[in-house]
Amino acid sequence: MMTMSLMILMSIMMTISMNTPLPMWFAMELNTSAIIPILAMNNKKNKGMAMKYQIINSFAALIFMFTTMNMNIMMNKMNLMYMLMMLSMIMKLGMFPFMFWFISIMKNMNWYSIMLLSSIQKIIPLMILTWMELKMNFLMMNIIIIMNVTITAINTLTSNNIKIIMAFSSISYTSWIVMIMMYSNTYWMLIMFIYTMNMMLLTKMMSKKKMNKLMKTSKEKNMMMAFILLNIGGMPPMAGFAMKIMIIKLIMTSMSTMLFITSLILLVSATMMLFVYMKLIISSMMKMQMTMTWKKMKNKSMMKMMMMISMITPMILMW
Repeated sequence: MMTMSLMILMSIMMTISMNTPLPMWFAMELNTSAIIPILAMNNKKNKGMAMKYQIINSFAALIFMFTTMNMNIMMNKMNLMYMLMMLSMIMKLGMFPFMFWFISIMKNMNWYSIMLLSSIQKIIPLMILTWMELKMNFLMMNIIIIMNVTITAINTLTSNNIKIIMAFSSISYTSWIVMIMMYSNTYWMLIMFIYTMNMMLLTKMMSKKKMNKLMKTSKEKNMMMAFILLNIGGMPPMAGFAMKIMIIKLIMTSMSTMLFITSLILLVSATMMLFVYMKLIISSMMKMQMTMTWKKMKNKSMMKMMMMISMITPMILMW
């Protein structure tokens, strides 16, 4: 697993350092080859999901390569080529209209694989979207983002399985990241870093008991997970809230009706997602008859770290 993890890291570093399509395609293929053995570990069901992941991502990489090779030939259809290239990355990210393959894989994976798929594996497609000129497909990208956050918000309301909820949450967060990417090539990296860190902490705690529901853990870990979920959901005054406010402020600098509608839908969907997280947390507290006391925390060092991240990061972002 260590070798595969190093290959994933190497492929990400290659993508960051390259600015031409062919090396990016090679990095994508290297990344896919490295993640497959990790996804296929433990049981036959995982092997089937890993095969599904490989087929989807190989097809997306094939579209990317096809458009790259034909750009010089079809100079009069550059907008079409960029649109196909963008759709190939949307497919890899598991965004609308390709989101349900992502959900079906995520709900059957272990927590380590969920962490990789929801955060680290999205870095390369996001880097390629940054390299592309997203504003050439401005209207299309806005429609994709609106559909993305609307479908994810509605689906999370009807699910009690935390794996499915975190899968939809990852798709929703990707929409926010792609949205800010249109205005800043650096802010999205900070947002992705904070989201990845939260996912690492959450999945590490969940993996120890192989849980699918929040209430199956201990009181102390329940408190920690509640804190992380509220951070991801954007509860004021945590980092998630500051990031979303920053994105909305950047969007609203452009006086556009389409952007105003997109901003409104993003805010409504974020509120719905936060409601889902709070419903999970309250349900867990009621079932375990948990008392909210800080003195009983066993893992104080981790709690201090999370509090510092959630309280200091908003100040940095707002500054």
